[in-house]
Amino acid sequence: GPFSSQLSKLANIMYKQCAILTYHGISIRPTYNCVLQEEFRKQLEWACQNYEIVPLSYLVKSLREKRLIAKDYLAITFDDGYLNFLEYALPVLLEHGVPATLFVPVGKVGEANDWDVNVTGYEELKLLTFAQLRDLPENLIEIGSHGLQHQRLDLLSREELLRELAGSRSMLEQELGREITLFSFPYGIHYTRRQCFNNKFFEEIGYQASCTARWGRYNRLRNLYALCRIGSWPDDNLRDFIRKMTGYYDWLVVKEACGNLLR
Repeated sequence: GPFSSQLSKLANIMYKQCAILTYHGISIRPTYNCVLQEEFRKQLEWACQNYEIVPLSYLVKSLREKRLIAKDYLAITFDDGYLNFLEYALPVLLEHGVPATLFVPVGKVGEANDWDVNVTGYEELKLLTFAQLRDLPENLIEIGSHGLQHQRLDLLSREELLRELAGSRSMLEQELGREITLFSFPYGIHYTRRQCFNNKFFEEIGYQASCTARWGRYNRLRNLYALCRIGSWPDDNLRDFIRKMTGYYDWLVVKEACGNLLR
């Protein structure tokens, strides 16, 4: 009857993914923190065949409105705002008509990734300027905040945190003339300090959702301000990527949860 039909629908919806994929840079030669463009193209083609790719804001809105999701959703995000996004990622996204969200460390716009200088294999990577960010196609590319100075937010005082969150948002809105409602934590696993993980605090500033680097293919209303993502990394081939997207590494969810408890 109608009741069992609704129950069946709900059961089906419970297992639908609201997945978020994250990249940093895209390049045409092996480069620090960058996926090769040819691999990115293959990954995107596979994703287009297996998901409904939606803007992150749409995925968030669906969760907020508790919509029944009939197909697996995937949102694509990029952290750090490298110049190579414009050179090598955007052309592939345009080829496929695929939306993406770019998270920008606002105080570093037009500079370089100096926060990585002590990381093994570091290469200096230029960041997009405000003029280049303004020129990105608004119908396809959303822009969100990645803080002001790419700092670990769990180490900051409430005043410093407010600058990183509210200051970066208002500066981005002023520079780009767009509403900014999405945030991505720099050093995305370090977000658990109470002041940093307070939904009300984020909502009052004007954010609708925030992304971590916590592993997971499923997001729900309850983790809107700690959305989990799947990272695609420079040494991933297509087989690795498909394994990530189809659950082969879902055990990482349990591992990370245990790590958080121990910390």
